[in-house]
Amino acid sequence: PTVTPPPGFTLRINPASVTVDIGKSAHFTATAVFANGDLVDFTERVVWSAGILESLTLSAEKTQLTVGEPIRLTATGYLIGGATINLTQQVEYSSGNPTVAKAENPPGDRSRILTLAPGTAVISARDPGTGIVTTPSGTLTLTVVAP
Repeated sequence: PTVTPPPGFTLRINPASVTVDIGKSAHFTATAVFANGDLVDFTERVVWSAGILESLTLSAEKTQLTVGEPIRLTATGYLIGGATINLTQQVEYSSGNPTVAKAENPPGDRSRILTLAPGTAVISARDPGTGIVTTPSGTLTLTVVAP
């Protein structure tokens, strides 16, 4: 949760982060910490909201590559309300032309795309937690040329 308290105190949210399965809930508490050290439970006074994924886009430093040149993509998630989140290692990548560019999705390096042959390939992504996929405007077209 993101909270901007008024001046005079800070707001402490516990737990600071949590992973929750789809369809489940989590309990948070909000504690106001005043400058004089007083603590006040604000759990019922704050407005709680969660970041719900609305869309995904892909980007790369460059989109024209040479055969054999790997590239790593960035996946940006757009949340309802306008916030963004880096989902680069959470999404599953796929190629519309795997003979030109292949998405292997290895753990820890999911965004690495291998270039195999000259041509073009549209790369898309899917968030496995929500099922949201990149729209046509959020995909990335790679052009691969001979060395």
